[in-house]
Amino acid sequence: MAEIDCLRGIAILLMIAYHVAFDLNYLGIQAMPLDQTPLMLLQRITVFLFVFVAGIALSLSYSRSAALPFYALLKKQLKRTAFLGTVAAAITIATLIWPGDGFIAFGIIHFLAVATILSLAFKNLSPKTQFALAAIIAVTGLAANQTIVQTPFLFWLGLPFPSFHSLDYFPILPWFSIILVGMATGTLLYPHRQPRFALPSCAITAAPAAFLQLLGRNSLVIYLAHQPIIIGLLLVATTPFL
Repeated sequence: MAEIDCLRGIAILLMIAYHVAFDLNYLGIQAMPLDQTPLMLLQRITVFLFVFVAGIALSLSYSRSAALPFYALLKKQLKRTAFLGTVAAAITIATLIWPGDGFIAFGIIHFLAVATILSLAFKNLSPKTQFALAAIIAVTGLAANQTIVQTPFLFWLGLPFPSFHSLDYFPILPWFSIILVGMATGTLLYPHRQPRFALPSCAITAAPAAFLQLLGRNSLVIYLAHQPIIIGLLLVATTPFL
């Protein structure tokens, strides 16, 4: 769907803008107020868009696969989860190796890997039920994130241990609530995989929209490549050459 790719494209641009600020601060080039409202809000909007669109995409995927037996659908989602899990593990290893303060223990790709397989349990629920569960998960998750537990094995769920630190942290609670909101929205906006509201063709084929769609269709590649590119450019731009 072109409009979904456009939303992903917008999220990509917002992500790049935030990570330029993050990298300036991380590399010690320029102090940036990452914990203050403008940049913190930018990060949250970016992640919300990514996760919300992922939920819509899951809804459409389940609609397309409605005729598949459950084991075939499970196999499909396990393959997707395994792929995302491999990418997530590579990100964790790369950030462990990279010199600096901290690493990514459970970031957005880790979250999407788990959410992909977890969504199977919610795919046949009505949008109303999905919205209700999303509200419960959001409230529960926000409370859980303030709870410190002694076991080191529940941080992915949203229960951090005392010394836990992650450069990116998007646990199942509360972020799975946004997946459910996306799935419910996808069902409402695309009944039987057909858009309930058709967009004018000019809104989809215009150059800005086409550019956003290009970004959206290649979002994972851009996600993986953009940080090394930004860091490289910043280091080159700020390194004095004789």
